[in-house]
Amino acid sequence: MAWQLAKAMKKKKLSKARMAVLLKTSRAQVDRILDPKRDIMLSSLRRAAALVGQRVVIEFNPGRSHRGLSSADNRDILASSTTAHPFTLCFKKMDFAGFFGL
Repeated sequence: MAWQLAKAMKKKKLSKARMAVLLKTSRAQVDRILDPKRDIMLSSLRRAAALVGQRVVIEFNPGRSHRGLSSADNRDILASSTTAHPFTLCFKKMDFAGFFGL
């Protein structure tokens, strides 16, 4: 997600400083949003995506079951393997007409 947002910012010619102003947050927070190793709130990601004309889409996909494992084990498995993720998180181009109900 982070690289998709960074790519969209570059395409829109939005600097991190400008993005921070538009998000009404600090430059450090924009750095955190763009850091793929950091957990961020979905609301922050949605606001950032909207500024670059994108929207966040979450889809649940069938995947391997991790039943019988502790929560910590599940987190480790999900963090270490893209094939283990039970959902997909991606950017999609925003349809402004649909977004605003036009």
